[in-house]
Amino acid sequence: MGPGAALGDLQDRGRPARELQPRPAGRQHRPGRRRPGLRRLPALERDRRRPRQLRRLRRRGDPADRKADGRGGRAVEDYSDFGDTQTGKFSARYDFTPAFALRGSISTAFRAPSLQQSFFTSTASVIQDGAVVETGTFPATSVVATALGGRPLEPETSTNYSLGAVVRLGRFDLTVDAYKIDIDDQIVLSELIRNPAVLGPLGVQAARFFLNGVSTETEGVDVVGRYRLPTEAAGDFDFTVAANFNDVSLSTDLSPTLFARQRILTIEEGTPATKVSASADWRLDQWGATLKATYYGDVLQPGSTAASDYSTGAKTVVDLEGRYRLTDRVGLAVGVDNVFDEYPDYVPASLNSNGVLGFPYYSPFGFNGRYAYARVSLNW
Repeated sequence: MGPGAALGDLQDRGRPARELQPRPAGRQHRPGRRRPGLRRLPALERDRRRPRQLRRLRRRGDPADRKADGRGGRAVEDYSDFGDTQTGKFSARYDFTPAFALRGSISTAFRAPSLQQSFFTSTASVIQDGAVVETGTFPATSVVATALGGRPLEPETSTNYSLGAVVRLGRFDLTVDAYKIDIDDQIVLSELIRNPAVLGPLGVQAARFFLNGVSTETEGVDVVGRYRLPTEAAGDFDFTVAANFNDVSLSTDLSPTLFARQRILTIEEGTPATKVSASADWRLDQWGATLKATYYGDVLQPGSTAASDYSTGAKTVVDLEGRYRLTDRVGLAVGVDNVFDEYPDYVPASLNSNGVLGFPYYSPFGFNGRYAYARVSLNW
């Protein structure tokens, strides 16, 4: 898929997957349990399998040419429910001098809907405004989803491009890679749809389902610099700086009833557009230490309207670890993650009337604060 993105949903520590919706207000009963007097929904249990065959063909350029390197490949996949598909990749690199090289690649990718996306079913009885509301997530081909316009899921496809440069000057290395990733027919989870006329006869008051209909374009640049500094008396130092700058845009023909503002902005602005990390690693005999600082750009947590938007704020998190090796097999380490006890910005008081959610759950570094640990490692 290339750096910076992948097919399907992404999940970072401290932030739920993009398609996860906040729970509705009110008490929620266990999924699938029926309250007395309510109409029973269709059976939830399913047994589905998908046989798959994969054939790969790889080819490499002339190994005698040490300056140029070209590689290509093709994959043929056969799914029992989606038929045959072919994807390919070609990459090339040319070393103009021992200190400078250019590289690039182009590839296509294919992802069939997962079995969970195709068949997952969950229902819940939720109390809202003093009334019990029957909600559920249903397969796209189920009676409920079909009544709302659901259709069989199609595979996601993508095209990936990258172009970069490599610089090597003694102990210093630098790589700069630009990339572009286009995903078509991306699978997303619909809004929770309420349509009494359609859903009432089926015993459901609100429903959602997976569907195709979103295309995304991700453009970005990855920069990585590294410098190694060996010394006789003070040990060996390894300094690394890595940065990612990216922009995600989405296009869709889905109506706001199926895919609304909150979900669109979650994909476009729900992850940092800028992330920079700098680390220093030190080793001397049995001793070692690592200091790392990571900067996260501002992340938007969108609401249904602009007035209910809030963000995490741009933050820097510092981690520190010290190590000592007792023997060739046994090592000790102590460390602190988030040394300065950094948190994302608070949820505005006007949007947090019940006080339950203190911080944005889209925070790329979580909201658990400082974490200290000790570790014993054993190698064999």
